[in-house]
Amino acid sequence: MVWGLGYDWNSFHLVNSSTQFHFSSHFAFLAVPKSTFSHNPIMRRRALIAYGMSAAIGSLALSNCTDRSDSKRRVSQSLFKVAILFPRGVTTDDWCHEGFKGLQLIERELGSQVAYIDFINRGLPASLPSALDRFAKEGYQFIIGHSGTFRDDMLKAAARYPRTRFAIVASDSGNNRNFGALGYRNSELGYLLGAAAALQPNVKKVGLVTSVPTPPITQFNLAFKNALREFAPSVQLQTEWVGSFDDHNKAIALTRKLINQKIDLLAMNCWTNNPAIIELGKSSQLPMVVLGPDTRQLAPNLIIAQGLIHVPQLILHGAKLARRGRWEGRQYLFGLSEKVLEFALPPNNLSANLEKRLLDMHDRIQSGQLDVLKS
Repeated sequence: MVWGLGYDWNSFHLVNSSTQFHFSSHFAFLAVPKSTFSHNPIMRRRALIAYGMSAAIGSLALSNCTDRSDSKRRVSQSLFKVAILFPRGVTTDDWCHEGFKGLQLIERELGSQVAYIDFINRGLPASLPSALDRFAKEGYQFIIGHSGTFRDDMLKAAARYPRTRFAIVASDSGNNRNFGALGYRNSELGYLLGAAAALQPNVKKVGLVTSVPTPPITQFNLAFKNALREFAPSVQLQTEWVGSFDDHNKAIALTRKLINQKIDLLAMNCWTNNPAIIELGKSSQLPMVVLGPDTRQLAPNLIIAQGLIHVPQLILHGAKLARRGRWEGRQYLFGLSEKVLEFALPPNNLSANLEKRLLDMHDRIQSGQLDVLKS
């Protein structure tokens, strides 16, 4: 190996055949082979000094490279790892597919190592605890259950692995340590969709097909009623509970029941049941307001307002909290201001004045000026 000493008046560099150690971008290189000065004592003394300097700083260069390699190993060891468990298939179920897109978003935006298991507990009652143990032991720092039904097993896992953070996408108060929940302020969209329904001309009776009485759905319904009461106190509201997010037959039967009662507008918050409900509303040419995945294309001239829930953004927010060390094991709620919820108005279905009025309400809710749950 031939060491070289290079310098200019402002800086110097050392270079060997495999490593560069730079102190500035200005570089003049001088190779000093031993044969050049071996018979001249003065040159030999100067060369020894130069060689000593090059060897010393070259050692620093090698040390620096070693430090960089160690640093890379430390980064690899401290890589933020996230896993999600799904109750159904990520390619066959809309809810699970939205959660899977959240996992992809975490991988893309946070550079995290990610993993998932779907169809949890299908015929294997012990598969959820086993999966939680596996991911925790493999060093996954944030483990998400994409169903409120996972709550009990995840709470037990949180006690077994106190340094791992756990979350469910549902409503839960958490354990105030390492187990919490990710949810939405559905009431914000409930109020806006209720206002859109109430302010429609010639609407005297509204039918609401609703899913399961979870806290977010209950708050949605309450805010929806508040808006009807405020803007159209004479409008009647008929509510039908499906008791499920994916019981299509029951959802269809209850929707037909409402249509037979001569409703003027159809509202829904049934997630995977929504498309079937929309088809019935479309057949009866009813204006509709919808909470759930984007279905505007199913009835572009009849859906007057849509409340969108961006599940991937919700999951990303949770991962960011966990990565920053700010996961406190409680209920986290996100809404319009965090862009987890979105109020969408299809074009040309409402008058310009009504659109402006609704968007003004949206801005007041987003800024905290309007309390949508206040009776």
